[in-house]
Amino acid sequence: MERVDAAPDGDVVLVVASTLELRVSSVILSLTSPVFKAMLGPNFAEGHALRNNTTTVPKMIPLPEDDAEAMKILCLILHLQNTKVRTNIDLNLLLRFAIAVDKYGYTSAVKYAASTFLRATKEEFLALVAPEVLLQAAYLLDDAEHFALFTNTYNRRRGVDETQLANPLTTKLPDKIYRALSVSQAQSIKSLSADIDDTAGDVGQYLSDVFAHLENGNMSRWRWAIDEKGCQGLRGLAHFYLEELANAKLWPRGIRGADLCDLLADIDSFDIPNEGHLAQFDLCGTCILSCVDDHFNKGLGDLKKKAEVMFAGVCLDCSKAGGTYNGMCRFEHDD
Repeated sequence: MERVDAAPDGDVVLVVASTLELRVSSVILSLTSPVFKAMLGPNFAEGHALRNNTTTVPKMIPLPEDDAEAMKILCLILHLQNTKVRTNIDLNLLLRFAIAVDKYGYTSAVKYAASTFLRATKEEFLALVAPEVLLQAAYLLDDAEHFALFTNTYNRRRGVDETQLANPLTTKLPDKIYRALSVSQAQSIKSLSADIDDTAGDVGQYLSDVFAHLENGNMSRWRWAIDEKGCQGLRGLAHFYLEELANAKLWPRGIRGADLCDLLADIDSFDIPNEGHLAQFDLCGTCILSCVDDHFNKGLGDLKKKAEVMFAGVCLDCSKAGGTYNGMCRFEHDD
């Protein structure tokens, strides 16, 4: 059996899963854990035995259901033996560690160590290696920053699938987290779709309406003239933009991807028409100076920028509160 002295003069030995003996301090165990505080208090047998122990031999407390490796890391961190703990642990062990932390209520005590573990796994998550493990670990460790990062990446890269988020080591995430993931994804799709429709609507407006442009480009003298010949170059350009949006599966709405990751990919791959494209149309000066840049390219450029930075994840504080958190969320986000 492996023996580890987290506290060489400790008054308790935790016998974990019959494979590990951890010598620890009952004071440190009880300091931030409501579970150990109760277990080692006056109302439980372990606490009575500890108080009645008149020898220097530490009290043995069996923990047959706990994970030995996870408990070793946890106790070393609690006893400030950080040099004995690796900064990068594998994903499976990370989840087992998170389960132990959550079980005994040590989330505050191991906050910085847990953040270090999660930060070390960030690249693996971005590659979507076992995302369900890291989502559950961040949730159990109550790490708002990494939970937001992981859920944002998850929603942007793939759809919400509860079967993929379930892990045999533990129960699945609470139903409210699945709901929050789905709501966040749906809101992101709705917001981007509205921007796409607005941009395509601008183009469609110019396509269906006929404007008479005066040769001097005096914008104040624009007038509606259904019976006059409009700018044919603008009409051709509008057709071109709509065709490009259709080829990118962004417009009309009926051909648009219903999944957020597909929609983001389509927006990212869409090339905004440049001066080379404009040169093929016989545009009047008014069109070149105002319509094209202001109504078309700017709208498409703003759409691409929004898609790049849009937060599609879940706030841990809001999700645990069952809605919008009334206090100050640890991760800054829009309502």
